[in-house]
Amino acid sequence: MLLIISGLKDSLLQFAGRLPPEWGVFFLSMLPIFELRGGIPVGVHLFHLPLWKVFIFSYIGNLLPVIPILYILKPLSKLGFVKRYLEKTEKRGELVKKYEALGLTMFVAIPLPVTGAWTGSLLAFIFNIPIFKAFLFISIGVFTAGVIVSTLTIMGIAGAVIAGIALFTIIILSFLKNRRLFLLIIPILFMFSGCVRGVKPTKKEITIGKIEFKGNNHIPSGKLLDVMKIKKGDVYNEDAMRYSMKRIVQYYKDKGFWSARIIQRKGNYNPEKREVNFLIVIFEGNRSIITKVEISGNKVFNKEEVQKILGIKIGEPFDAAKIARSEYLLSLKYADIGYIDAVVTVDKKRIGNGVELLFNIKEGKRYFVRKIRIKGLKKVRWKIVRREIVVKEGEIYSPTLAYRSQSRIYSTGLFEYVNFNLKKIGDDSLDVIFTVRELDPRWIGFGIGYESPERLLLDLSWGHNNLMGNMQRIRINSNISWDFLGGSRFSLFLNYEEPYLLGTDIKFLITPSYRYVSEPGFLEKLVTINLETRKYLLENTSASFTLNFRNAYIETTSSVVVNDTLIGSKNTNSVAINLYSDGRDNILNPMKGYYLLLGYEYAGGFLGGYNHFDRITIQMALFFPFPGSSVLALHTMWGFTYPEMPYDSVSIDARYEMGGWRTVRGYDDASIGFPDYRGKKSGLQLIQMNAELRFRVFKRIYGYLFVDSGNLWMSPDEIKISSLFTGAGFGIGFITPIGPIRLEYARPLTIEGNHKIYLNIGNPF
Repeated sequence: MLLIISGLKDSLLQFAGRLPPEWGVFFLSMLPIFELRGGIPVGVHLFHLPLWKVFIFSYIGNLLPVIPILYILKPLSKLGFVKRYLEKTEKRGELVKKYEALGLTMFVAIPLPVTGAWTGSLLAFIFNIPIFKAFLFISIGVFTAGVIVSTLTIMGIAGAVIAGIALFTIIILSFLKNRRLFLLIIPILFMFSGCVRGVKPTKKEITIGKIEFKGNNHIPSGKLLDVMKIKKGDVYNEDAMRYSMKRIVQYYKDKGFWSARIIQRKGNYNPEKREVNFLIVIFEGNRSIITKVEISGNKVFNKEEVQKILGIKIGEPFDAAKIARSEYLLSLKYADIGYIDAVVTVDKKRIGNGVELLFNIKEGKRYFVRKIRIKGLKKVRWKIVRREIVVKEGEIYSPTLAYRSQSRIYSTGLFEYVNFNLKKIGDDSLDVIFTVRELDPRWIGFGIGYESPERLLLDLSWGHNNLMGNMQRIRINSNISWDFLGGSRFSLFLNYEEPYLLGTDIKFLITPSYRYVSEPGFLEKLVTINLETRKYLLENTSASFTLNFRNAYIETTSSVVVNDTLIGSKNTNSVAINLYSDGRDNILNPMKGYYLLLGYEYAGGFLGGYNHFDRITIQMALFFPFPGSSVLALHTMWGFTYPEMPYDSVSIDARYEMGGWRTVRGYDDASIGFPDYRGKKSGLQLIQMNAELRFRVFKRIYGYLFVDSGNLWMSPDEIKISSLFTGAGFGIGFITPIGPIRLEYARPLTIEGNHKIYLNIGNPF
């Protein structure tokens, strides 16, 4: 039997060795017995792949069979031999039987030959764990096993010793407990024992090691590495290296170092790592400066205006990129006042260590807009598109206004394609032709999420972006969540938007909603109606005025009730004024930009209702791009409530809550703040701060590192920055057209508590 197992092992490993290394790891990790615990050592030690790449391919490969296994076991379980095998497998699942889903994670996380995703899938079926829940907890277990195996792998001999001791212990225990199980484990361990010698790996190619520079006094080494377009770990190629040397020299010349050259390129070969380390010695020479700037051909702008647009001054260092940008900016300035044929060129004359620049301008003729045409419309009315176009017939043509019109048409959500072109008519007029391709205005949305310890979320939505042919929008959204400890939540939300109220550029929105919350000892029913008008003051900045009418009905059997007046039905009527500015480059997955919200709300008083207070809200997020498609995201929110009634008399529905995925991760929902009669916590004063590094791991896969802090207080006098609750964690996500799908792990840092697992679509801010 050992000979058969050995031959099977060798055949599988040799087949994997003929595949591309990444797919060889993927293939081995899919197989039972091997799985991720076999794929990672093979990928690192035999295929010489980076650990991060091995981890990703082995993790995905290990998870791929799980869903098919869970689906096909039901019909297969009726077969006699399958039924007998499942009965034997059940005996090994004591951990799963006792702790259910958590036990399943623990069972899969132990990277041993008789555990893993395959056996875990069988146990999930045997103990009737739902498919989605089983897949989630198996995924966590496989991830944990991957971390353990990766750690042992990079430990080398020490890791092998630790693994050997663990396997030897299993052999002894299995022999003492069950000799049949012992006979099964022995050939499995034999199969693993030869993994590191079962493949004859291809000879590792020579790669580029460390690249260092000497003599680069004016340009940092990091910038020169970017210019080279090759990096450490790339396969060595002499042609690519020579091309990189030429790029470095050209970059220096573009910066005004006319005499720059590579003096020496010294390579040091490391036979053990099969890599070449390079030392590149550079002679920079003197940098040229601009000694003269002349302008000719300008009639529309005077010399001083042109010089201001160019932004180039005598005495500054020569920079080809800055000069090219100046040419572009001047051409754009001419185009924006109708001179779309204006041509700007620059002559450079070198005299010693100086450069004289002569900007030649051919202004051409000025063009006016004769007519605006729209092509591609089928169901969308012409006037819907026309009112988004800010280019005016009879006025001077401006490319900036044309591009803004293109953006506004696209932002209606009615088109998948928007473009424009120009058709000149005569010597001084043109037609602007917009071409569009329509989208189906109807859409359906679906979302699912999970939050530990035991909350499942389901989101369903339907919408129409052109309800009555005049860009009226309607959206219906329902959200359901179940707490396996006994609670449930349901919300129904309807939003209707009239984009041009009475033919003006003021938006009108009406939003009725209903929320039902049932938890042990607590019941809440909340009905809300919002009436909002909104007007854009600038391209990305709007002001809104909102009337809010809310009725909250609350029942409780909790013994923590401190104010009987809070129980029963309570109305809150308020008016709010908000200023909102959004400068993000992408709403779903921003890489740079900001958003800012300034709000004031007045409740009660002449509006009537139970609650009476003033509230100020400030919310801001900043997104800073970093190299490698990474972004540092910072978010803060401050809320201050000043009631004209006792602080503890403000009803729960009008208070802030904190804790959970969108506020402070690592803490239960509504677990931060002042205790209330629900047995949870809330508050009237809010401070929240979030910092998150989002970095690309591989193509659409992103990693996340985050820290959240915040707290709630009832009175402004109680606010102390030192009393903030902090949580931190990490996660991984996959970027989709509807936003990132994120799986996150978080722990509380301020208090002792269990970790939290979150699975959601979108970013928390």
